[in-house]
Amino acid sequence: MNAKLKTLFSGIVAVSFAAIIFFGCSNPSVGPLPVPTLPEGQTIDLSDPSITAAVIVNSMKFGWNLGNTLDAHEGEEGEKWTSQKNGTESDWGMKDTATPALFKKLKASGIKTVRIPVSWHNHVDSNLNINSEWMSHVKSVVDMAYGEGLFVIINIHHDNYKGTDLETKAGFTLYETDKTQSLKFVEKIWKQVANTFKDYDGHLIFETLNEPRVIGDAHEWSCQSSYTCDSCKPYVAVINELNQKAVNVIRASGGNNTNRIIMFPGYVASPYGAIEGKKAGVFKIPTDSATNRLALSVHMYTPYNFAMEYPGSSTLEQKHKDDLAGHFTSLNTTFISQGIPVVIGEMGATNKDNFEARKEWFTYYLGLCKTYNVAAVLWDNGNEKNTENGSESFGFMNRTASGGPAWFTDSKAAELIAAAVEARGTSDNGGSSSGNSKTIWTGTKDLKHWNGEDGITLDSSNFSTATDSTKIRFTISIGAECTAIENGNPCSNNYSTIHPITGWTNGNINFSEANTDKQLSVSPSASASTVTISPDSTSWTTIKSKGLIIYGHKVVITKIELL
Repeated sequence: MNAKLKTLFSGIVAVSFAAIIFFGCSNPSVGPLPVPTLPEGQTIDLSDPSITAAVIVNSMKFGWNLGNTLDAHEGEEGEKWTSQKNGTESDWGMKDTATPALFKKLKASGIKTVRIPVSWHNHVDSNLNINSEWMSHVKSVVDMAYGEGLFVIINIHHDNYKGTDLETKAGFTLYETDKTQSLKFVEKIWKQVANTFKDYDGHLIFETLNEPRVIGDAHEWSCQSSYTCDSCKPYVAVINELNQKAVNVIRASGGNNTNRIIMFPGYVASPYGAIEGKKAGVFKIPTDSATNRLALSVHMYTPYNFAMEYPGSSTLEQKHKDDLAGHFTSLNTTFISQGIPVVIGEMGATNKDNFEARKEWFTYYLGLCKTYNVAAVLWDNGNEKNTENGSESFGFMNRTASGGPAWFTDSKAAELIAAAVEARGTSDNGGSSSGNSKTIWTGTKDLKHWNGEDGITLDSSNFSTATDSTKIRFTISIGAECTAIENGNPCSNNYSTIHPITGWTNGNINFSEANTDKQLSVSPSASASTVTISPDSTSWTTIKSKGLIIYGHKVVITKIELL
């Protein structure tokens, strides 16, 4: 989805989610089962039957969208459909921003998955042959992420044609009258894409379509009150055929595509559309020659009132959490517990200058993802603060920062990302750490003194196994001096801090999150929580030779781990 289209989608559909289905669901949810994760840095052999879609999805954890880049096109979606448009990345301001440094930064931040939306209609000839230079460019971007060991999702994105006059144009619609040409487009595009990438291992995932819908129609986003109404049933039936066509073509291409994970959406990638449609027998899971290699694709900017509506609510309330929990419960009952894992291909909460509430939302949302073994991929349109449309402030990564790609600082994006990564976890849900964490200190230390007399000193031997991508996680709680209420809040004015240093003279370590003051402001509570830092490569060199000193104010540390 691009920045111009997201608001209408969420405004009509997301509000209806909670009101119509999730609080009215009568079927009890089947509890989620433990699902293992795959070791990082190893080839994923798709011929191994134990590597199911559920295992790969749980390993994908938290991801990021390369938004408004390879999916960009001139004009509104479905308009100005001419062939061989060049330089489309510049149309939405993201030309040449997909670089190796970007994907290295994402990986270093704990991101496990990158979704690369791709539009194809403006890069084909009259016979639907994809321009070779465009395909080569797409492949080069995929290779940047794939080479970092990230999971990569590629799809058919903004190729949903507007109107009923598709005729022989490139793209697809959900109208029965266009079905022959729509199926031809999906078949031809996926045949070429599948052949290009058939030898890639299980880190590459295909997504058949993005938010298939009837553009410009009264049913575009909401399909009235039900995705099973008489008007919408024909549209969903076409989606079923398009999904099936894509699956068939991908499987027939051979190589690793025989068993590759394939994501498929329902109407407009709505959880409600998929759930209600499946219950009514209208929305179909594709028939697949592979076993346990399909995943449902949904988009969830939820709850809309908090996540997208502007001004909406800038405070995360219990009703918002209940709404989110209801979504996951229903998805679990209808799909996950039935062997179809879920990938949330797009999610996020717009920036309303409400950092603490957004951080709480990310933590809660990704905690639910961990519970239900769901992968979630953050939408990023590059706008940290959209002054024209507050509902579209979905910028997290500053790809054009002078020092190289960096998380936006005004909105504290790095801390939001860290909260999401932390909540989604680094291990499986079976209770083991999978070798992904190492405890290097335990105890109870109430940090109070700036001279470090109650600090924690860790010698270099504690960090012998650390690499440049290793993170340090602190388990923290409220300190003794935080009991007083200051300005209505405990420990206000960012006065609760942790200062990791390597020495008392010029010893501050640097964080990749661009914490220029070299301290970590935290918000401890009475119960233990965690905070994670990412030293840069220069700091790791020093830490591994000199060790680390942790001191601070108004916070208790009970555990320190390496991730």
